[in-house]
Amino acid sequence: MVKKLWKKIEITRKKQLFLLLLMMIITSFMEVAGLGAVVPFLAVVTSPDAVFKHSLAQPIISGFELNQPQDLLLPVTILFIVTTILAGNARVSLLWMQI
Repeated sequence: MVKKLWKKIEITRKKQLFLLLLMMIITSFMEVAGLGAVVPFLAVVTSPDAVFKHSLAQPIISGFELNQPQDLLLPVTILFIVTTILAGNARVSLLWMQI
């Protein structure tokens, strides 16, 4: 039944459906990234010393040449803001495509 229905759909509608599906997947990943950015942001805001001493943060800290725990606040805040804005834009774009 699905095959019969698929054959009756116009080619332009098939392309729109594919783009909508692709946008849904991209939006899902952006949402996960946005939610994942909350924890590091809150960790840096509440206890930058603990994050600065953490072994997994050391490659990032040395890559950005940060010297003090307070120096982590600006890059992590910018990352959080950019991630949140991109996730919001993806959500709005998906809603616009569904209309």
